[in-house]
Order: sequence, then structure tokens, then C-alpha cells
Amino acid sequence: MNIKRKLSYLIFLILLANETLMAANHPSGQCVTYTVVTVEQLNIRDKPTKPSRVIGKANRGDNVCIYEFEGKWGRTEKGWISRKYLSLNFAKNNALLSDIDHDGKRERLEWHCFSHCDGFYGLYQLKLYDDDGTLLWSGPRTRDFHPLAPSTGDGDYIPVLFEDIDGDGDSELVFASIGSDPSVTTYHFFRWNGKGFVKRTNSNRSLVWVDAKRGGNTLRWSDPDIDVKIKGRKTMWWALSLEKSSIDSLAIAEMIKVRYPDYEIVSQPRKAKIRFTPKGATIVGWIK
Repeated sequence: MNIKRKLSYLIFLILLANETLMAANHPSGQCVTYTVVTVEQLNIRDKPTKPSRVIGKANRGDNVCIYEFEGKWGRTEKGWISRKYLSLNFAKNNALLSDIDHDGKRERLEWHCFSHCDGFYGLYQLKLYDDDGTLLWSGPRTRDFHPLAPSTGDGDYIPVLFEDIDGDGDSELVFASIGSDPSVTTYHFFRWNGKGFVKRTNSNRSLVWVDAKRGGNTLRWSDPDIDVKIKGRKTMWWALSLEKSSIDSLAIAEMIKVRYPDYEIVSQPRKAKIRFTPKGATIVGWIK
């Protein structure tokens, strides 16, 4: 298998972690947004089974919010739908803001789909704009895998944060490799050097709740090769996803607990407010 195919297969495996790990029920009032992508109309049923009664329809391109998961089914406000025909909605938010030149004004990083823009598969190009709208940098526009080219479909590789995550005063651009098989989400860090983004050497990490058993609040960046790094542990909490909080200096981490070695889900996801530290993050509160 060549390098390109290895990378594509790795991204496919990583994307399949998010949706399967989300197969635990979300707390009441919280939901995950998906888009109907592979059928013109999708049946909404009264139960999470194919023979159950059809009580409504969702059209291709519709966004649906899923509050509860049962196997390959998801519960919306109107009823149950098959997740086989859905994709996580990445394109609904297409910008991150950060003051990368320390002038007190935030630059804007945008991504725009240029190929396969059907809601499931998508290839995106990054563009960085100054606060006055001047284009500062354009990312690669490619159909091949590139560390600075977001993509969705058989493996989501997307930007999730654009802020200082290690306390050095400079913003990092954080990409997430998100999957739907039972594995961990990995994060990749890039720095702005004045001309473009360069990958940080200690990249490709997962965020682990290291003292969860003791009721602590410490998250640490960890090597994603968990079978080696945590050999002998029976369960572990991981940051399934990261997103910017509405409060400056904070982010939101969706934590999931799995049992090894089969990555069996043993709890529903919990959302935490976190503050980044040089080695990871600190949990400052939980979102109910």
C-alpha cells in the first residue's frame, strides 16, 4: 500500500471513531447536527427499526439534530432515522478567528468547499484574511491528502481551534482527525510563521483525562498509540471533540469513556469547559 493510500485509509479509520463513539445517548437537550446526504428522501420512523411505522420524511440536504443514539439509528425531534444516510455537518461553520500578529485585532481563517460539495464528501481550501479583509495566505487546493487541506467523507480531517493551546503567547491551528470506528480522535498542531502554517514537532496527539478515576481535572496530550502507552488500563477518558467556547481562554471538550482492548463505550459523552495548559488542559466545569 503506497503512502497516499495509507494516509487515506488512516483518515477513514479515524473518522469512523466519532460517530460510533457518539453512539451513547447524549444528555437531554444536547444534540449532534447531521446532514442527509445519500438519499433524496429519508424515512422518519416511530421506532429504531426498519419495519417500524414511517411517520415523516427528511430530504437530501436537510440538517437533522440527533438527541439519542441506538445502534445505527438516531432520534430526532420528529422520530428515528437511519444514520447510514447521514454525515456530520462540518460546513455549517466555516471560520475561526485569532489574533496571530498581536495587534489587538483578530484575523479570520475560512474554509470553502471546491469539490464533492454534497454534504458528505467534501474537499476544502483554507484562506487566511487580515482584519481589514486582505488575503494573507491561501492553503493548498488539492484532491490528494495534505496536512493543511480539510476534507470530509471517508475520514474527516478538519480545523477545530485557532488559539494559544500551550501558553507561549502564539496561536496554534488545531486540526482534528475524527472517525466513526471505535478509536481515538487525534489532533495536529500548526504554527503561523508570518508566511504560512508549519506543523509543530509534537503533533499528532490525543487529549486524555489522566486522573478521572480520582475525580481530578487534569487533561494531558498523549501519544495516540494507546495500546502501548496505557497497557494494562481497563478504561480511559478521551477528548472526542474540541471546539471554541464563547468565553475567551476556554474551550469545550466532549469526553468519552471506553473500555479496552475493544474500545467498548461505557458512558455517554460529557461536555467539559477546559482551559489549556502547556501540557494539556484543566477541566474548569461541566456542561449539563
